[in-house]
Amino acid sequence: MGKQTGGMEHCFRHYQLDYLRFLYQLAYPVRAMEIDFTLSFSQTDWVCFNEHFHYQGDSLESIDKEVERHLKNTYPKQEIRVNMFFDFDSFPKWHRQYMPHYFNRTLIISTN
Repeated sequence: MGKQTGGMEHCFRHYQLDYLRFLYQLAYPVRAMEIDFTLSFSQTDWVCFNEHFHYQGDSLESIDKEVERHLKNTYPKQEIRVNMFFDFDSFPKWHRQYMPHYFNRTLIISTN
């Protein structure tokens, strides 16, 4: 049979892990809050949505401003990373030579 570890060894390893987690958090601070959206184009307007929010505007700039305004009010005193992934199904077939990642966007909003 294998050697069983005593209670003190187990306790020491637990403290080692806590210390390593602490060092890791010092070296790599907590990242910003992240929110993912789907971005699509519907004939005349850009639409940005997820299961909780829905924004619509005639330009990407107007979408950016609306998202920033709303999230600053909803999540004060936080840094928010907003990922917008383009919905390739809404892309016209005659533009399919372009890749969908050309339209992916990332906004970083600081509400401090």
